Amino acid sequence: MLQRTKRPTMKSSARRSPCYLKFDVLEDRTVPSVVPVTAVQLDGWSIVDTGGASTTFVNGPLTPPLGSGSVQLAVGANGSDAAQLSNTDFGGTALSALTQLSYSTFVKANTNSQAPYLMLNVDYDSNGTVDDTLFFEPVYQTASYFPSNPQPSVALNTWQTWNALAGGWWSLDGTAGATAGTGVKSLADILAAEPSATIVNTSTEGGLNIVAGFGAPDWNNFVGNVDKLTVAISSSSSTTFNFEANLPSTVYVNDNWAGATLGSDPDGSGPATSFGVNAFANIQDAINAVKSGGTIDVEEGAYAGGIDVNKPVTIQFFNTAETGTAQIGGGTFLGLNNLTATGAIAIEANGVTIRGLNLQGDSTANSNYGIFISGSNGSATIENNTISGFAKNGITTEFGGGSSNNIISDNQISQIGSVGIYLQTGSNNLVECNTVTGGHANLTLDSERNDTIRTNTFTGGAIGIELFDSLGAGTLTGNLINFNNISNHTTAGLQNNTSESINAEENFWGAVSGPTIGSNPGGTGDKIVETVSGSVDYSLPLNMLFNDTTRIFTSAHGTLEVDTATGNFTFTSDTGLVVTGTGARTRNGTLQIHTHDNLGNKIDVVQTGNGKRFALTIRNGRNHTTFNLTEQNVVHCGVSTPSVQPHGKGHGHHKGDQGGQGDQNGQND
Repeated sequence: MLQRTKRPTMKSSARRSPCYLKFDVLEDRTVPSVVPVTAVQLDGWSIVDTGGASTTFVNGPLTPPLGSGSVQLAVGANGSDAAQLSNTDFGGTALSALTQLSYSTFVKANTNSQAPYLMLNVDYDSNGTVDDTLFFEPVYQTASYFPSNPQPSVALNTWQTWNALAGGWWSLDGTAGATAGTGVKSLADILAAEPSATIVNTSTEGGLNIVAGFGAPDWNNFVGNVDKLTVAISSSSSTTFNFEANLPSTVYVNDNWAGATLGSDPDGSGPATSFGVNAFANIQDAINAVKSGGTIDVEEGAYAGGIDVNKPVTIQFFNTAETGTAQIGGGTFLGLNNLTATGAIAIEANGVTIRGLNLQGDSTANSNYGIFISGSNGSATIENNTISGFAKNGITTEFGGGSSNNIISDNQISQIGSVGIYLQTGSNNLVECNTVTGGHANLTLDSERNDTIRTNTFTGGAIGIELFDSLGAGTLTGNLINFNNISNHTTAGLQNNTSESINAEENFWGAVSGPTIGSNPGGTGDKIVETVSGSVDYSLPLNMLFNDTTRIFTSAHGTLEVDTATGNFTFTSDTGLVVTGTGARTRNGTLQIHTHDNLGNKIDVVQTGNGKRFALTIRNGRNHTTFNLTEQNVVHCGVSTPSVQPHGKGHGHHKGDQGGQGDQNGQND
């Protein structure tokens, strides 16, 4: 059978990427964790083959116990060679802590009933070195060898499952009298002799190993497969390894699937087909299972945070009824230089998309960040999310990381302890069409370069937009802050804590008169605070729009708002007169109103002059009043080029189209 008398020197042909270390335990899981293992995502495993033996990941054979693939171990003509898959995750685990250890095999070709076996390196005296090696071989599990708890004979061309925890083991050093063949003993017998037995890694292999070979001639030309290896430790952790040739491109998450049987179809006629393969109860397992570039559809439910997105994937809310939310709370993840951070989601890879989720913190230290972009990772798309209740920042990049080329759009961010969106030491980021409310600052840029901040609504809290250059003078440069609605801030709509020139043209500052700043006499909108006077270019439109149906017309004596979708309109004069009505319509692209208002007045609005000039006339009997109005610029979210065009430079000057301040004519017919 197995003829192993010494521990050979082995070289690993593949090493796991360190980005997979430990992160799968950061969610608060109440269901077993399923870890997919492939040739490109070994996730804790390494291939440790010797001689002509080989370990490969394949589809099949037949229908594996979990998923569509398995790992194949082929020994070749020399049975003294070995195909070996080695795992380091369980180093330091007490043998007595194991509550489940099982796996499935499929044997295509063998001699003398051989099948892939398990090998544990163990330490008895707690010094961290190997004192013994224990073996579970399926061939020794029949009643002839282990009558106290017999298992079936090894069969060809069928999947069989082995309960290694309850099976017979033998010891390389004969501990507790455990020897190969009829001398196999239970783990309980071995623990009675060595109660401190602990699984231990070596410099060349892990503590847990799946092996075929190390014994000619019995292992000559052996071919067999392994799948669904489950290791449970006490009651706190259960991990099932799903060996696959390929990972699925789309996986599904539903918290109601917690406790589903591995391999079962959790949603019947729905898109998911196999729990633990393309269906999961938590988001971290789904990230581990999907291929790079794949999609994770998260159904309505409540999910733990501390999620580490360590590959380029799309995570999005998925609900065919388009109701409900996928709510994600706080948790723990690692940031740059392995510093611990807390919050909902950490982006640890380039090219990640987070879409349509509800990230809900509890404003405690367990919920510092809604989305944390770690290190230099960038090119993320963060869109259409609701983010609230985080103690520090809603969306943040890591200082010193240089995260760049991110798109942050159409998010609703509120109830944030510090900053809604905090971008640091990166470049070429786009922030558009977000609504950020409250906090110390709605948006902070620190030593950012060439970012575009446009068509956002920043409202409430101390500061709308705050600017720093922590990396030194000249490190905050080339940023465009345009077409935003900035209002209702107690300290400043924009605070420039640098000496850099800032392009903040064509923003609306909460008042038609523009921002409150010395160079804009009469401005009543949000303040602009400058370290260097004149550093902020705030060239103005009179007003701004941020949707596709409302049109606004203004003069010095009143404002007309028209909803083209409903035909409703409201005119507010500078004297406090408010009239409302319906019946506005567009003919040949030109707005026209010929109707009566709520006070019984006859209202007429007609275009005069160029396409932006209109006259509003209010008639009451023989009396009428006419207001010459100018339609204001319109900015729509989601377009690459806003319809408002900058009027050029002009630092510290209130510029722009001042038309429509014009005439109010009262006449008696």
